[in-house]
Amino acid sequence: MCIKKRMHDAKSYEEVSYDVNFNNATNVYEVKVTFRGKNAFGAYVLSTYHGNVKFTDDEHVQCIITSTE
Repeated sequence: MCIKKRMHDAKSYEEVSYDVNFNNATNVYEVKVTFRGKNAFGAYVLSTYHGNVKFTDDEHVQCIITSTE
């Protein structure tokens, strides 16, 4: 969801791969997602986002994208 909000065309999102690790020291999930999606010109591009995901309670999730490739 955090990634789709940043995309030009969220409907074009296609996940290629992802990697998730839980960091006990910070109590967050460290996530790396590689995906394909349309850019502003309509061409598909491959992107990778790194970020942290934290479940604050049963209803809320905090997503912080720390870098992109």
